[in-house]
Amino acid sequence: SGKKDSVEKFFILYRCEKDNSLKSFIELAEFYIERGESEKALKCYALASVISITKIESVLLDRVNEYEYTTFDDALRQCRKFPDVVKWGNENKIWELFCRFADASVSAGKISFGTNLYKVLSEAEPEDYWQLYAKNKLDVAKTSD
Repeated sequence: SGKKDSVEKFFILYRCEKDNSLKSFIELAEFYIERGESEKALKCYALASVISITKIESVLLDRVNEYEYTTFDDALRQCRKFPDVVKWGNENKIWELFCRFADASVSAGKISFGTNLYKVLSEAEPEDYWQLYAKNKLDVAKTSD
C-alpha cells in the first residue's frame, strides 16, 4: 500500500523550523492558485504544511508526556485536546492550509496523495469546519472514480 502511505511518509520525512515564513508561503500559494499555477501552489502549500507540522510537533512535545510523533493523523487528533492550539491553527489558517494542500495536490494531478490527505483530514482535522470540508471533498472524489 505504498500510495496509501504517501501522506504519512511526507509528514514523517520533512521538518522545517522557519515558522516566520509560514504566512508568506500560504499567501504565495494563494497567489499561484489565482494565476492557475497549480504546481507552484502545490510546492508552497507543501512547504507551509511542513512548517506547520514542525510547529505542531514541537508544541505537542512540550505538552504531552512522552509524546513522540508517529502519524500525521495522531498529531492532528492530539491538537484537538488543546483549545489554544486549535485557535492558533484557525488564526494562522493552518487547518485550512492542510485542506488547500490536498486541493492543490489533486489539481496538480497528485490525485492519490490528495485523496489520502482528504481521508486523514476528514477523520482527524481539529477544526470541525475543515474536517467537514475534507469529508465533502473525499465524497466527491469517491463518486468521480
